[in-house]
Amino acid sequence: MSETNVDGLRSPLQTGTHPLLAHETNSPLWTPPIIHAYAACKLCILQRRSFYISEVKGEGKTSFLRALREQLPNDFESSFSILFYSAANRHANSIRAYFIEFLRSIDHPTLTGETARLKARVGDRLEVLASMTLWKMVVLLLDEAQAFLPEDFGFLKDIQNELEKKGISLVVVTCGEEPGMKNMLTTMKEHGPAGACADRFGLHRVRLRGYDKNSLRVVLRAVDSKIWPPGSGCTWTQYFFPRAFSNGFRFENHVDDLWSAFTDFGQIRKKKIENEKGHKVEECLLSRRIFEALPYLAVRVADDDIDQGYLKKKFWTAAAAHAAGMLDD
Repeated sequence: MSETNVDGLRSPLQTGTHPLLAHETNSPLWTPPIIHAYAACKLCILQRRSFYISEVKGEGKTSFLRALREQLPNDFESSFSILFYSAANRHANSIRAYFIEFLRSIDHPTLTGETARLKARVGDRLEVLASMTLWKMVVLLLDEAQAFLPEDFGFLKDIQNELEKKGISLVVVTCGEEPGMKNMLTTMKEHGPAGACADRFGLHRVRLRGYDKNSLRVVLRAVDSKIWPPGSGCTWTQYFFPRAFSNGFRFENHVDDLWSAFTDFGQIRKKKIENEKGHKVEECLLSRRIFEALPYLAVRVADDDIDQGYLKKKFWTAAAAHAAGMLDD
């Protein structure tokens, strides 16, 4: 696509909806960490096994749940129903309020009544949704679960038990932030009845691996090759830098520059990953840092800043500093 044609696509209104800038509301890129975690999640769901995802802030948990919500229906069609519930800023201070919030999250039209009736209504709703699926199953994606109390998991366990008596499976995918999530599960395991809930919902863990240099390279390659607007033939890189793109500029060629810039600002960390052989330590980068740096480059760098396909080090440094919160705008 020529520079003239690209210029015809660009407008301030359209640019604001570009997936690189509006990545939090668009389909996430299928990067190696997301692909790996998604494969593990599918195996757990096939076994009808509840599991949890617990990572530090900025690791990409919410984006991954969005990937689950989008891709599971494509892979399994009508095999099971999928529900999403976010506990963030919606903490219920009573049993009754908890069930009201749950009913609201599954778009139930009736939110009034006594506690026992509200609880029964939740179970009935889940039973109806599951009965319309091939596997008689509901997958509940529970985000920001560190805001839950142990008794909240107890309510989920009760509902799960009641559904099982009717031949209905409820698989709970619990997603929370470290260290709060891990501390809560540890406390639950050490305190009597709550330990049964921790064993059911917190026994199996799916990890979101961090972004090592190879994963970063995959992200940059995707930016160089993905098309937007759909059907235009214009890549993401080409959209923002049409002349530089025609002169050979590709983000992927600068993976070392960006990784080095993040290293200079102390953003590369060591992460321990458990596996069947024990554990290994990986050098990795938070997902959020990458998707803060790339929009910065897309907006703050001009075509004229790129000379014969090469972008100077100072721009990569500025992008990494911005992503790390160390650059005043």
